[in-house]
Amino acid sequence: MEQSLIPVFQANDQQLLCNARDLHEFLEVGRRFTTWIQGRIDEYGFVEGEDFTVITDLRLPDPGVSKARVQEATEYHLTLDMAKELAMIENNAMGRRVRRYFIQRERQAIELLQQQADSVRPLEEVRAEIGDTPKFRYLLILQEQSRSCARQLDQAQGPHERYTLHCQLRQINNVIGIPTQPLVKQDEVDMLASAHKGSATSTHKLEN
Repeated sequence: MEQSLIPVFQANDQQLLCNARDLHEFLEVGRRFTTWIQGRIDEYGFVEGEDFTVITDLRLPDPGVSKARVQEATEYHLTLDMAKELAMIENNAMGRRVRRYFIQRERQAIELLQQQADSVRPLEEVRAEIGDTPKFRYLLILQEQSRSCARQLDQAQGPHERYTLHCQLRQINNVIGIPTQPLVKQDEVDMLASAHKGSATSTHKLEN
């Protein structure tokens, strides 16, 4: 499958995102972009800051248009989980194709994290190089914080609590220099998305 099917990029926290306009265009939705994305957010309860972020983009006017003004365009950067769910909601061939594409991109990202993890130097090797210094002791503290946070994340149940703990774990691991696995495994994504879709369709009729 083409790697450039829909552009995917990384946020500052290394999370994979895509632009909702690109997704809207590829899915061949028969409604205006703004109507479509706002309707889907309201209908399925997507949360800003967790499922998507809103970006205000200033666009220069067409120089050939007289008295044209600078325009503001609202962009929505979606997590791949949200993008996959939107693709399933459309329930067409394009939606199924883009969902498989996003799954592929996530797998590639996980493989890259695993490669990075293999290249992380053991703490004993670092200790031999820099000695038992305050910097090394700080790394030990961070390592223990990482383990503690990972244990809490493993035991957490609520989605908000899991999201908060995952953010904390990622921040700690970024300082240490080790990767953080994605919050939800792929089989859990499919299960949650199916449950979400099923509960939503009980009160709403999906549009073709």
